[in-house]
Parts: sequence; C-alpha cells; structure tokens
Amino acid sequence: MKALICFCILALSVSSGSAQLATSKLNLGFEEATCDGRPAVWVAGSSEQVYPFAFRALLDEQVFHSGRRSLHLQYIPGGGYGFGVATDSLPVAGLRGNTARISGWIRTAKVRGFAGLWLRVTGEGKRPIAFNNMNDSAFGGTNDWTRFSFDLPVADSAESVYFGVLLAGTGDAWYDDLNIEVIQGISEAEQKRSH
Repeated sequence: MKALICFCILALSVSSGSAQLATSKLNLGFEEATCDGRPAVWVAGSSEQVYPFAFRALLDEQVFHSGRRSLHLQYIPGGGYGFGVATDSLPVAGLRGNTARISGWIRTAKVRGFAGLWLRVTGEGKRPIAFNNMNDSAFGGTNDWTRFSFDLPVADSAESVYFGVLLAGTGDAWYDDLNIEVIQGISEAEQKRSH
C-alpha cells in the first residue's frame, strides 16, 4: 500500500535561552514534502473562501536560501484578491510568560502589497492577544533574500500560538530557514504594546 504522505518527520529542537519546546514536527526549512509536493506539516493556500484559487503554495527546488527547497507563495492572476498564507502552530506550554521570536529569509518578485512572517497568540475563545504580520514593513517589489525577525509576547493566559508566512497582494514570494526562539520573560515595553 502506498503511503499517502511520503516524508520523514524532522527532529528539530527550537532554540531558547533555558526553556525547551517539544517540537519534533516543525518543517522550518521547508525541506520535507508530501507526495503531492506540498510542504509537510504546513497548511497553505488562499485566505478568502470567495477567491479560493487566488494563490498557490508550492515547494521550489530551483530558488532557495539554503538546503534543497523553499516555500513559494504565488499569486494567480484572475484568481481574485486577498492573501496567500502558510500556517503552523507551536506548543504553547513552553512559551507562556515568555517572548517568542520568529525569524526567516524572504525573497520577492514583483510583489504589489507585501510579503512577511506572522505570529499570533490567542487566548480564550481564540481571541487574539498579540499579533504581528509585518504589514508595516512594506516589503514588496523585487528583492533578493533578506532576513527578517521580530518578537511577540506570549501571555500566561495564551491558549494557542500560530505562526507562518504570507503574501498580501500580487506577485511571488519565497520563504526559507525560519526559526523560532524563546526569549525568557516579557519586557515591560512588550507587555504594554500587547494590551
């Protein structure tokens, strides 16, 4: 019997000051693929139900920052508007009361809008507590590989932490070598910003 998903789970430890996250299934370099060529463990596609075919998410073996692959989010002309996204989640237990730092490399071609990393912390009832999607970065146009990073506080009341990459607008964006770090504690400035 053929396996539906042909990938090996990559054992990966997320770096941190002194806290460790139990993360054996993350595919932060987009090296692992399903049999149909999608990034293993990621949920990827268009944002809008009205325009479900506006974006395509695929692994690219020709354009990458390191390794053998990158994730390519591609706007499909005539497919509608909105944003393309790839999403994964983190185990919240090791993050509560600390700061999560996401970093990664992005390359763009003819982006009208912006490409970015994103991180969302939710509380009771999936209510957003903290969120950043780099919409203020204005990283559009055509750019070679550029590294981005930002921090987000994870409150003690957090129930889930989601992260990913997005392309808002048109064009093409590639993502590679993501990293998640745990920074011990939450600074006063971050606490004030998240409320």
